[in-house]
Amino acid sequence: MDCCSGTFDHYGTLVKGQKVQIVSEQCDENGMMDIEYLEPVNPGIMYYYKAPTNVSVGAQPLVQDDIAEDYVQLQKVDDIKVTFK
Repeated sequence: MDCCSGTFDHYGTLVKGQKVQIVSEQCDENGMMDIEYLEPVNPGIMYYYKAPTNVSVGAQPLVQDDIAEDYVQLQKVDDIKVTFK
């Protein structure tokens, strides 16, 4: 499983980080998640967040989101059968 290791703000928004592979995950004695992970998958790519504004699309609009690639599946609408009740 892949994940993003990095720095997050108090809202949980990624400030900066890199994609890493998770080796193990468990809760400690206080119920806090303890995650062990390997070195970054691609050390040359550092993700960071900058909110879009009325004059900017935000940070890194052309950098492919590797995490979304693992979780998002795109399909043509014609391939999806939709049933209305």
